[in-house]
Amino acid sequence: MKRRRKDKPIYVFSSHFHEDHFNSAIFEWKKQREGITYILSKDIYKHRRANKEDADVWLAKGGTWSDGTISVWALGSTDSGVSWIVETEDKAAIKREQSQACLDSAERERQRVGEQSSGMQARPEVKRIFHAGDLNNWYARFLPEAKPGETIYSEEFDEDIDPIAHEKQYLGELKDIRKINDSFDVVMFPIDGLIGNGYTLGGRQFIERFKVGLFVPMHFVASGFEVTEQREPSSSFEWPSCDGTRRLAYERVHG
Repeated sequence: MKRRRKDKPIYVFSSHFHEDHFNSAIFEWKKQREGITYILSKDIYKHRRANKEDADVWLAKGGTWSDGTISVWALGSTDSGVSWIVETEDKAAIKREQSQACLDSAERERQRVGEQSSGMQARPEVKRIFHAGDLNNWYARFLPEAKPGETIYSEEFDEDIDPIAHEKQYLGELKDIRKINDSFDVVMFPIDGLIGNGYTLGGRQFIERFKVGLFVPMHFVASGFEVTEQREPSSSFEWPSCDGTRRLAYERVHG
């Protein structure tokens, strides 16, 4: 594990038991450093990938946890486990705001104007992060041929699927997330080429419903999907959103 300041807490999250999201090797880290908090989805324990004592916090959908430094909400998924909302607070900014309460109103106004003119943050800075886990519109490529109430046999999944019902479930999970927050500084979301045509639909539907600062694709290279338009490393492309254009930066891996 890369060395971090010892006074900085470390939080380790895992959204579900799939091997691309969880590896028991993470528990070796606590032998190298103190102050690590493990926050895991309960399905990892249910599938016997870890022991109950391995994690500090086990959460299922609807669960919450806070230690005064971060606050965590476990939201739903359209696959296994959960998705995460993590909110962090700038404690120094909070202390500044608390000290403001001791000042008279005229002095508070002078400081407020001074902070605005200097670009300082007048309110405590809260960072909000969303990690989707495996929350996605996974059957997007079947939607063009889907009919309400009917299933389609998928050779890939070896089962009958209902793409319309699945999309309804996905959009319902997004509504639940909006009840907690409608904007995020960072969003990590599976843009998975294995979906096939429509592999960006779930991501676009998310961005259309939330204000997103930085959108980080997961599964993007590991899926083995070849993008139709090749771009240079560290290039970027634009995604439409409800409040204007957001930029998604990514780096292609050659090999």
